[in-house]
Amino acid sequence: MKVLYVVSVADNTLYQGQFRLAGRYQTYGQQSFIYDFVSVAHRQGHEVELLVDAPEQFALVQPLRERCRIGDLRQLNEKARRSERVVLDVIAEEVWTTYDFSAPTVKIVHDALGAYPFDRCPFFVCLSESAYRYQKRSIPEGKLRMIHQGVDLRRFQPVPAGGRGARRPRILVYSRLEGRKKKTMMDVVRALLKQDVDLTVLGDGEGFWELSDECGEKITLVNYIPCQCIQNFLPGFDLVVSSARGVMEAMACGIPAISAGLGYGGPVTEAALPELIRTNITGFHSERSVDVLGEDVAQMLSTDGAQCRRLAERNFDMAHFVEKVIALSR
Repeated sequence: MKVLYVVSVADNTLYQGQFRLAGRYQTYGQQSFIYDFVSVAHRQGHEVELLVDAPEQFALVQPLRERCRIGDLRQLNEKARRSERVVLDVIAEEVWTTYDFSAPTVKIVHDALGAYPFDRCPFFVCLSESAYRYQKRSIPEGKLRMIHQGVDLRRFQPVPAGGRGARRPRILVYSRLEGRKKKTMMDVVRALLKQDVDLTVLGDGEGFWELSDECGEKITLVNYIPCQCIQNFLPGFDLVVSSARGVMEAMACGIPAISAGLGYGGPVTEAALPELIRTNITGFHSERSVDVLGEDVAQMLSTDGAQCRRLAERNFDMAHFVEKVIALSR
């Protein structure tokens, strides 16, 4: 099937020009989503073309060239007429007004609280129940679908089993350090500094330099790792504290995870997952306190990695997401 994947990247549309790095932009969760969607769709036999408006600013142009064609967003209408499915990621306002919607089209709702012109697009895919509930205030329910996102389970593989021996647990905190996530993630880092662990913090934002000044000698602080190589970085850790795709990637590698982002969600277990996933594992509206983080860390460090992988296989498979999104337009 010919699938056209469309995304506006000029000046980092998703984050309004933030997170520039040497001429390109970091939109980790969004880029990871696109990378896995295109990779899985290609593996399933679909012919994918990725349309972008500023390829020189988009970090995935070269990594994805073997999996899809790269096209010019200005040719959207012409390309859409020759496509069987069109998937809209984050797009600039002018795309909404110039695209003629001549092909079956699906819009991915990355911003759960965003406002979308719903009159022309037939389907909007929400990634969590909370996003669905919010969007149905303005978008007719007949156009809304709720499909949990996933990760590429072939790319993220379980790490070989092995004990820590006498070394301290290695914990990764993996999140944006700005906006609505900043307070929770800063509280998490400060709580973990009280534990006997080796701590690495991966994330960019205004909190990056605050942590560097406050505790840079006590932690390893990294602002960015491209999404296409994160699977090579994760296996060095015994536990990951993150949200959404960060949790999914860790558990697909068989690494226990704790949910923290828009709030502190706590351990991601089989019992807790049905509630956590309702808000995309972000901890949004969670009443759990970071004060119990030490207990949660101890609990999750004793968790079987194979159990984490099984949960990922049942709940976080991008292959299922791709199949459902493409089937929507039929």
